[in-house]
Amino acid sequence: MSGADAQAGTPFKIYSFFRLPSDAVFDFLNPTDMKSHLFLLAVLCSFLVGCLTPAERLEPAIIAQVKVGQKRSELEGVLGKPKEMETGANNQSVATYSHLTAVPYDNGKLRMLSVLYSDEFVVLQLLFHEGDFKYNLSLFSPDHYGTPFSREFVVNTMKSTRLEEEVVKAFGPPFIRRLNTDGERVLIWIAGREKFVFAPNKHFDTQTLVVICDETGFVRKHTMTGFDEATK
Repeated sequence: MSGADAQAGTPFKIYSFFRLPSDAVFDFLNPTDMKSHLFLLAVLCSFLVGCLTPAERLEPAIIAQVKVGQKRSELEGVLGKPKEMETGANNQSVATYSHLTAVPYDNGKLRMLSVLYSDEFVVLQLLFHEGDFKYNLSLFSPDHYGTPFSREFVVNTMKSTRLEEEVVKAFGPPFIRRLNTDGERVLIWIAGREKFVFAPNKHFDTQTLVVICDETGFVRKHTMTGFDEATK
């Protein structure tokens, strides 16, 4: 079993309230009151943005200072400690840096930097990605976020899709693109829809599509969970 498969379904933390999986299981936010959480998150982000350093915001000028071949101490001298660190069966480790921006009931962006370390903590790979989170607020119809895919569409697409660039062309840019401890790229798309329009609390059904590509860009595995109506 590869390090990627060993991590399947094991969530990694981005924020204390925000967990994402490296493979199959996804639980995006899903608070008791989604709108209240999004509003409080946006207010908090707006309040804190002036207090964050360029490194904490993962500004491109800072990201440009980290290089393959650096030691962990050198990289952390630029970026600080990561939000999450995973170690695989091969003794390679992945450090995850992330920064979320949000607007009340609207779109947000997630910047993420994955750093793959050797067993001696020398940087082997770097992967930076900025993903869009689109939340659609409605007063009289169900709220939803992301773009859902029908299971039929995913199955048929993956039958003829072999390369990472083909996957992105078919499904659009992923919300998450990160490295696992085998140096493979993990692409994640999410979607959610409100269960009950006029319920006092917000509850969402969620859908997750995860595609794992090897170091050469070939698709090795994909997994889809969640609702599967013919939405595309």
